Amino acid sequence: MVRSVVAIVCVAAAGLPAAGESEPAISRSADHILRCQLPDGGIAMTPDPQVWLVPYFADLAALGLLRAYQETNDSRYRRAVLRYIDWHAAHLNPDGTIYDFRGSRDQPEPTGDYDSSDAYPALFLSLCWETFQVTGDRAWLRRLWPALQRCVAGIQLTWQPDGLTFAKPTYRVKYLMDNLEVRVGLRAAVRIARTLGDRERQRQWEDLLEQNRRGLAQLWLAAEGRFAMAMFEDGKQHTEFARWYPDGMANAFALAYILSPEDPTARALGEKLERAFPADADYWRFMALWKMGQHEAAARVREKLAGALRYSVDHGLYLRALAPARERFFYQEDLLRLPDLAVLPPRPRRAP
Repeated sequence: MVRSVVAIVCVAAAGLPAAGESEPAISRSADHILRCQLPDGGIAMTPDPQVWLVPYFADLAALGLLRAYQETNDSRYRRAVLRYIDWHAAHLNPDGTIYDFRGSRDQPEPTGDYDSSDAYPALFLSLCWETFQVTGDRAWLRRLWPALQRCVAGIQLTWQPDGLTFAKPTYRVKYLMDNLEVRVGLRAAVRIARTLGDRERQRQWEDLLEQNRRGLAQLWLAAEGRFAMAMFEDGKQHTEFARWYPDGMANAFALAYILSPEDPTARALGEKLERAFPADADYWRFMALWKMGQHEAAARVREKLAGALRYSVDHGLYLRALAPARERFFYQEDLLRLPDLAVLPPRPRRAP
């Protein structure tokens, strides 16, 4: 999760829109992202002449475009996603990391730095898997395969024996948000390896997923009924619960990404977030509420968000919030229970 900027996603909606009602809003936000796309395919934060491009945020904008394509069938949005993915793959560093960029629209230059070496490649893996789910283009996925393997290497750049990653080699903090995104990225990598028939890498990355599950469980604060936002190199944890970002948002990430709505401890965590941060609203709060079945509360969160659609990433997350049922890979395929984050057993069937 990028820490240098917190993008607050804002949506103007009186509820969860019925089929067809959200299409004008979808087109407005998707077209705004198209205006942010550079001639070489990168997606900048704004359409301004001076470019600020953060690949992590660009991935989120591209995911929004993918949802816009699914909702409208407008091929411009699909083509823009494919152009961006080509740009991202072409700008990967040999170790699987990717820099932020600044400069002119015609010639943005790498800054030589990035906010994280774990979350950036993990999110890109997820974007590529989701794109394949939409296009079904196996030949395209195979062409990307060398770049996607490098992305897993980027995740592993700071992998630790406890199954968690440091944010980057020069910032040795294990963030809950980053490691949740690592989990989703590794899930995507496993599915890609399986799709392409690479059983050896599939097994290796499944093992990383199991290590990651155990690592995430270490961040659960049983006495407080919530997660620690981070763990430092000496093993100490950031246990404050004072601000939505990062304390509350990190826990909303966990609710959205991995926890089952059938788990009473997870539901209690959601209630704790609502009591502690009643006024805060962003996409992650929306998605946590939606996943936990609190659709009216999720709609109220979206009603607060119209004024902050500033950056391309805001519009991308807005687009995802307009089509939450399409987020199955991110939020429905990995349903774990607390406190050990084991897979939740299926509910017993009722007798006929």
